[in-house]
Amino acid sequence: MSIKNHTEQYPFLRRFSKSISIPEEDLVEAFEIEKKFHKLIFVEKNKKRRIELYNELYSTVHPIYQRGSLKKQDPSKLKSRKALLFKKELKNKSILEVGCGQGVFIMNCSKFKNIKELCGIDVSLPSEDIIKQYPKIKFINADITEFKVHKKYEVVYSNHVLEHMATADLHTHLASLNEALIEGGTLIINMPNRLFGPSDVTRIIDYTYTGKTKAIGSHFNESTYNELTSLLKEYGFENFKTVFPHTILRHIFPFFRMPASILCKIEKSKFFMKMLHSIKYNGRCIAKLELSIICNKKH
Repeated sequence: MSIKNHTEQYPFLRRFSKSISIPEEDLVEAFEIEKKFHKLIFVEKNKKRRIELYNELYSTVHPIYQRGSLKKQDPSKLKSRKALLFKKELKNKSILEVGCGQGVFIMNCSKFKNIKELCGIDVSLPSEDIIKQYPKIKFINADITEFKVHKKYEVVYSNHVLEHMATADLHTHLASLNEALIEGGTLIINMPNRLFGPSDVTRIIDYTYTGKTKAIGSHFNESTYNELTSLLKEYGFENFKTVFPHTILRHIFPFFRMPASILCKIEKSKFFMKMLHSIKYNGRCIAKLELSIICNKKH
């Protein structure tokens, strides 16, 4: 495809490519693959086949994103700002990370004092060599659209997992999250806010973060504070809180917590949403309200 066609079909391709240091041609290839699977997974009614499609999607596109890197990073040496951000909820607790991937978050949690028990579950796990470095962490290789663990935990953590679930899989996934928690236990969820999306590779089409374009890549369910809290209530959760709403300031004030209902009201306000969308730098909205929900399983 010519540079001109790239510009016409993917108007933000060059800018997005430069921001994440992935070649333009790789982003286009990944986007076209994700778009195809997005359509297939959304209409697929058979759960087993959907899981096969998820696995095929990620086994195909992950190597595309990774091939530009000369050296694969060692997850055991990476830092997790989210582990420090939620240390208030994590300290002295047993923790299950659902969708742990390469285990960076759960590995950082293992460095906290008095952590009771740590477990990470995912279809993709760290290498055996890395796992051996963390004997206190139990890793489970399993599909997470529906899962069971060997015990109930005091904290269940989910970081950018829900948006990768088709609507048809949300029921079993959320029911599994509830079942994995003790009564009164804490659920922490991070995911993109659809009102400031798209947040997947669809950004090569719209990189403004103003919610005007729906994600059509590997994100099936970008949500909002209103939608997510309402959904979690249906699955037995309550006491919804959140961290500082700005993605940079929240790490400067990691112990700050506020009722999620405040951000729900902001989302419903045309005045505030217009104001937030107008705060831009280099054409992008910088006042994004990334979803971070802290809630409890009902007793």
